[in-house]
Amino acid sequence: MLEVHAVYQSKPGEWSVQRCTYNVQDGALLCVLPDITTCFADASFEQTQVAHLSVGANIVLLDWYLAGRVENGERWALARYVRMPKHSSLNSGNHKF
Repeated sequence: MLEVHAVYQSKPGEWSVQRCTYNVQDGALLCVLPDITTCFADASFEQTQVAHLSVGANIVLLDWYLAGRVENGERWALARYVRMPKHSSLNSGNHKF
């Protein structure tokens, strides 16, 4: 059964925030396969995901969204959406996107 992570309407000047940090060591595989996210009308959502990877580490990251409550006319009717993915090497300190 498909579960949905819902982001509800926000008050003016406020938003929902999700911050995730992953540390993956040499030879490890991290699979991040979360529930699908849907932002309702007038929702404000900010997501930050930071992955720190050792040399030889692997990550699979699925980040997926629904258009909102389409049956209610809420097709991409959210107020604000910010996504900040980052990754860096644990060994070199070299930050990349």
